[in-house]
Amino acid sequence: MERFKNAQPVVQWCMNSLKNLGKYATPIGIILYSEIGSSIVTSVASTIKSVLGRLFMSRAFLTSKDEAFHWIMLWISENEYSSRANHFSVLTSKTYFDFSTHFFNMSPSEKDKNKIPVKFVPSPGTHIVKFEGKYLIVKYSKQSGGSNNSESDDQLIISTIGYQPYFLRAFITHCQETYVKSKHGKTLIYVPDIYCDNWEPRICRNKRDPSTVVLKSDLYEGIKTDAQEFLANQSWYHRHGIPFRRGYLLHGPPGTGKSSAVVALAGDLDMNICMVNLTAKSLSDEKLSGLLLSTPYNSIILLEDIDHAIEHTAKASANHKSIPEDVNDNDDLSDIMSSPISLAGLLNCIDGVIAQEGRLVFMTTNSPHKLPEALVRPGRVDVKHLVDYSDEEQCRKMFVNFYGEESQEQASRFVSALKKVSLAGPLGHVGTGSIVDKKITTAQLQGHFLIYKDKAEEAIRNADRLFV
Repeated sequence: MERFKNAQPVVQWCMNSLKNLGKYATPIGIILYSEIGSSIVTSVASTIKSVLGRLFMSRAFLTSKDEAFHWIMLWISENEYSSRANHFSVLTSKTYFDFSTHFFNMSPSEKDKNKIPVKFVPSPGTHIVKFEGKYLIVKYSKQSGGSNNSESDDQLIISTIGYQPYFLRAFITHCQETYVKSKHGKTLIYVPDIYCDNWEPRICRNKRDPSTVVLKSDLYEGIKTDAQEFLANQSWYHRHGIPFRRGYLLHGPPGTGKSSAVVALAGDLDMNICMVNLTAKSLSDEKLSGLLLSTPYNSIILLEDIDHAIEHTAKASANHKSIPEDVNDNDDLSDIMSSPISLAGLLNCIDGVIAQEGRLVFMTTNSPHKLPEALVRPGRVDVKHLVDYSDEEQCRKMFVNFYGEESQEQASRFVSALKKVSLAGPLGHVGTGSIVDKKITTAQLQGHFLIYKDKAEEAIRNADRLFV
């Protein structure tokens, strides 16, 4: 009742405005009406419409920058209305894969390698859909937004009759549950859009089985246990005044499984991944801060090859200070002046006052000695792990993973074959019989086994080809 009492003055003004129109029923009034009457009537009608809308309707406003937008669009794309709408949009771009889950649930035999997955959704405009026996008015529009006004910013306005918002909230909750269910068993990988303004869900992949990531001894389990303990102790961190953040540095030779471990961990913890290319030309300190502050819920932040980003930043900074004298106005300065982010900006994003809490940050590098101490100090990097070349146990486990549990004896023979391979050391000496000294990566082992997928014996006989 309070809502109606507050609206009485506005309604009364509308009624008085309509009554006053009678004063202009003279020739002069007709002339005046022809000039301003139309705008008065339009204004009164608009006011009445607005008042009635607020009194008797509930509305929800969403933009594509919000995750809830994708929940609603997924529901609409899979609703019966979309299949029979005569005004529709055709979505084939990877950017919009999130509205289409059917393709990712198909078996490989059902997919046609020559066809791009297509999804039909209602076109921009006003649509009426039905949910639990009641009607919803969905207004879908595209507005100019983003850097350089080049990025489309989609918007949804959802309305329903009834000033109580319970039904509309129940609809949004249902869409969220549908979205979560569609992503069950999947890991979403987000990347920044082309202007580095917002996150885009770019890849949807099946969760990786941790058993397929073969690291030394209990390295993976140690990382997983640490992450789980961190996520379960938010109140402890707050009670002790410690920022609720956890940083990890995985370092070691390329191809040893650093990034694969993060992907498997994300699936194990039922989290998604946000990947940032710190050398992207569109990235800046301000945009990086904005991205990390708006990280999608329940996501791991992954900064790959952080040493290359640091080198690029340092080089760009040095070049910026010393532009060659022979450069003229027609020369391309993009490589010289390009300085995506500064080291200070990166440090502030990871562990500054504005740094987001409740997140896991993983950095990978092949050259940890190139990283500045300020970046890897406790508080920014809390856990460091060496992901090194494969040892005997890793070689044996990977062999069994590819050829089955019954290949245990063959796996031992494969390890023995690797040990017998003689490799010249850096000073010309023959390498020892240690597998680690052979410097075999898990990526090399996987490539070898892929060549002999169903031929375990051939994989053993040709073990020396790993070093070719």
